[in-house]
Amino acid sequence: MGDDGGGSHSGQVDSKLRRRAYMRNMMKIYRDEFKLEMAYLCEREKQLEENLRGILHERRQASMGSVTAPSGQQKTTEYHRILRDMEAWVAHHQSIPSSLNACVSTWRDMTLLEHPPSRDLGKAWITRQMYHNSNRMFHQYQFPSTTSSHDLYDVEVVTCPDTGALEYVHRRQFDIALPASFLLQ
Repeated sequence: MGDDGGGSHSGQVDSKLRRRAYMRNMMKIYRDEFKLEMAYLCEREKQLEENLRGILHERRQASMGSVTAPSGQQKTTEYHRILRDMEAWVAHHQSIPSSLNACVSTWRDMTLLEHPPSRDLGKAWITRQMYHNSNRMFHQYQFPSTTSSHDLYDVEVVTCPDTGALEYVHRRQFDIALPASFLLQ
């Protein structure tokens, strides 16, 4: 009887200890989850406050009205500067022909303007002129058709009939078995 009573008492203690360990473990899990949730909520609160500050700042700027006026005025000033640059550039190169002569230095020795938007316009114009005249240049310098399988490598010095200047002409045309994306890197 004493052994049975002691065994059941020991079983009750073990059961209580297991229950306490389980409860302690569960409470730790709940505390950890609570900490994570609180951290998330604090971070979310910071994000929402930052969004609110941004919205209120934009609202203040919109209600002031005068804040956007200099921006429009700055753009107008910028456009006027580009216009003046282009007028000066055209005046400097008075007779820009619509169809370019390869021997005339109107586009090959062109000086680009310092002002970035004006410089970009100059680059765009030169690029369009080069593209517009590419077929004529290929014909003038006797390149084979692009569909031809003939490789070309040639170096030549020519005298320009209009100016008497010497031109060094280096021609090279061949097929490459590489993707265009690789070549453009």
